[in-house]
Amino acid sequence: GTTETYIAIAEVIGLSTGGILHDLGGDILSRWS
Repeated sequence: GTTETYIAIAEVIGLSTGGILHDLGGDILSRWS
């Protein structure tokens, strides 16, 4: 249904955003250490 599709898209966006934030955070920590 529409709800399932929306949830699936939200999960993909969340994972993508989380991955980007994780990469940026790791880069910042690497520079500081």
